[in-house]
Amino acid sequence: MGNKKSKQVEIRELTENEIQSILENTDYTREQITQLYDNFIKLYPSGFLFKDQFCKLYKDLYPNKQSDKYLEQIFKIFDSDKNGIVTFGEFVITVFLQGRKEPEEKLRLVFRMYDHNRNGFVDKKEIEAILKSIAENCEEITYEELMDWDKDESGMLNEDEFIKFTMDKPKLKKFYLDLIKVHD
Repeated sequence: MGNKKSKQVEIRELTENEIQSILENTDYTREQITQLYDNFIKLYPSGFLFKDQFCKLYKDLYPNKQSDKYLEQIFKIFDSDKNGIVTFGEFVITVFLQGRKEPEEKLRLVFRMYDHNRNGFVDKKEIEAILKSIAENCEEITYEELMDWDKDESGMLNEDEFIKFTMDKPKLKKFYLDLIKVHD
């Protein structure tokens, strides 16, 4: 009713490359991916989520979590290519991985959050971000203690070193697994 003007938004089509990426990184079938995309596109016709849309969605899905405190970190986990938006593919793959039972798979998501330049390592600057986050949220860990896990002595931690270190620290492991937990 009334004089409401509706915006015409061009609906983005799912590409074959996106479908293949989701098929390779999840257990979803092509049909399931199509159904998920049809539902996603009804809410987000552009085919992606801006940060503010993502934050609103996360708060709606998990109202009991301390989402304000962690939204920046959670957004970084979902925005795997660090371009400031979460695509349908990034969203589906990350949600799928969050639901995995194995803690190591979940910790790979956390590693991605800190590996800002996507080189497969966390360097000194990225390690400082880890230490700051840990100190603010669960326990004090020194740079030297973290670097004891640098088994190849590269001055950086690779994904496996990060996961082994985290798995050996119960409080830290719980903190990170709670951070990306799907269900309360």
